[in-house]
Amino acid sequence: MLTIPTDLPVSETQDEAVDAVEERPDHPHDQPEPGIVDLSAEDVPCVLLVEDNAELRAFLRLRLGRSYRIEEAADGAEGLEKARAITPDAIITDGLMPVMDGLTMTRAIKADPELDFVPVLMLTSRASSRDTVAGLEAGADDYLSKPFDSAELAARVAGLIASRRRLKSRLEQTGTDQPSVSQSPFMTQVDELLDEHLPDSQFSILDWAHLMHMDRSTLFRRLKRETGQSPDEYLRERRLQTAARLLAERAGNVAEVAEAVGFASVSSFSRRFRERFDTTPAAYARGQ
Repeated sequence: MLTIPTDLPVSETQDEAVDAVEERPDHPHDQPEPGIVDLSAEDVPCVLLVEDNAELRAFLRLRLGRSYRIEEAADGAEGLEKARAITPDAIITDGLMPVMDGLTMTRAIKADPELDFVPVLMLTSRASSRDTVAGLEAGADDYLSKPFDSAELAARVAGLIASRRRLKSRLEQTGTDQPSVSQSPFMTQVDELLDEHLPDSQFSILDWAHLMHMDRSTLFRRLKRETGQSPDEYLRERRLQTAARLLAERAGNVAEVAEAVGFASVSSFSRRFRERFDTTPAAYARGQ
């Protein structure tokens, strides 16, 4: 039986502690172990747990690890730093923590244009309406008071992630998420990096992620969120769009353009170009 205490001072006795989680399985070994999610599946959502109580953090990791890739932080400052590094799909944070509390961290996240779209669910041992209002005013998307039912927590997290994905899908369909004048700093960095390495046929997604100072999974999630495309799809599209522009500008023959955009062979370039534009590179150049 797993007992999770609330955020009481360490001087309080264990008998005085109130369980933060109402669900306490009689057979904890029946629960999934951390890391059972296939981390090779790059589209698995990532949830960042920001909680100073290590026992509660371990329970949440166990409870949510069946559906999400879990990252952890022990206080708001560490949580903010990790959120900026990995751009999670959702954040669960305690309200009261040392170093930086959940309210301060949430305000910083919602003030950051690179993170403001990430849903935040705040946990607290305080149940007053004033505390709820404070959390929502800080930018929290949802609020749950301790003790809470872990099934309800899981359902709320799933709902937040699904809601953001539906919104993203609608925006992509209408085109309203694409700025008319500028793009995000992240995408500016992506395009500048790819343009620099476009001629290199050996340039890989791992190289790309390394140069962006993130792992492959983080790059996948971030780019998918921004563009709806995987890194492989985006890189191929960037190569082909650049090739089309070079052909239209008569910047070189087909072989020269293929080499300039990183295709190892003319035949591979011609096949991909025809799939994308429904014409051959030579015919495209003649038609411009």
